[in-house]
Amino acid sequence: MSEKEGMSEVLEDTISQFRKESRSQSMKEPGFIKETSNLINEASDYLEGKSSNQIYETH
Repeated sequence: MSEKEGMSEVLEDTISQFRKESRSQSMKEPGFIKETSNLINEASDYLEGKSSNQIYETH
């Protein structure tokens, strides 16, 4: 597994954990959903950027 693939797995695990936590915290802290959503979007954008970078690097 390359370093980039390992990083993608770590980010995907982190996103999964945030989703689980957001479900349990959403009723306790109204602002938690927005903060978590922003973090998930940033991680998703990062993963999408990695994917496109990999395509350009291999061609």
